[in-house]
Amino acid sequence: MALVKSFEKVGSSDRGRIHEEVRCGYASVDVDGQRYRQLDTYGSNERVIAGKVSQSIQLDRDGARRLKNFARANLSWHLNGHALVPHNLKKPRALLTRSRQGRPGAPT
Repeated sequence: MALVKSFEKVGSSDRGRIHEEVRCGYASVDVDGQRYRQLDTYGSNERVIAGKVSQSIQLDRDGARRLKNFARANLSWHLNGHALVPHNLKKPRALLTRSRQGRPGAPT
């Protein structure tokens, strides 16, 4: 289990693969008047004990805020038409045209 308070880039990973999808549960944990959010990932069905908690991450209020800011800066994607476009990139012209169609006063 780990209490995460900050996020920092440590270099690139050369693993070059996406991990298997697993379930993630969450709960509130109150200790000494402080509230934490705990995220638990569960083992895949192929593990010896399927469904057993694999990893746990705890976040206090500051850690959760930092995770939110990290996600906003690094992982935020918006659905535009049929494409996923990073929030910090300009929309392709085709998506701009498609998204304005049908709005009053929109150019045709």
